[in-house]
Amino acid sequence: MPRNLGTTLRTALATLALVLAATALAQSWTPYELKGPAYFRFVTTENGGPELGYSVDIRASSVVDEEGAPLFEVTTTRTSYQPLENALMGDMMGLMTGFTSMYLMMLVPALADMDMVAGERMSLFGAGRVTVLGQETHGGRTGHHLLLESKNSEDEYERAFEWVIDFDLPLPIATRYYEEGELTREERLVEYHTN
Repeated sequence: MPRNLGTTLRTALATLALVLAATALAQSWTPYELKGPAYFRFVTTENGGPELGYSVDIRASSVVDEEGAPLFEVTTTRTSYQPLENALMGDMMGLMTGFTSMYLMMLVPALADMDMVAGERMSLFGAGRVTVLGQETHGGRTGHHLLLESKNSEDEYERAFEWVIDFDLPLPIATRYYEEGELTREERLVEYHTN
């Protein structure tokens, strides 16, 4: 399938997911809403390249904003491999790009309608589907393994994204990206603790 057709199909799928999400009554998972200080360390691989890493360390502080609300100390680190001349100008914005997937965000409210039992499947108006594959453990945390498939130009389902979601954490503990059904990028939690 040509990449622009794949993008069109994914955009259509995302739009359908948004409509579905808007009709959901409750959320069973609240992504990106921290409950307190925590430490996350992830590794990522892309197209068979070296394993890279990043971490986010969120700690309480004595600093408050103008209205007296507490501010938290947030430290991020990123491990990458760059030519020396790019070492200070590398991909500084790449941190956590995989976990800000608009597809996942649009599906979050719809997840409340799923029982999270292996084999359960939800259709996205015939343009795609979400399937619960079971559970996986990463970084000592266990989550629900979800597969999002979209239809290709031959009207067949192919893998688009996978997420492993621990409903007690604000970030997926694993994410996998597929292009034309082939795995191109994977991110997974290797360490987590509260601070």
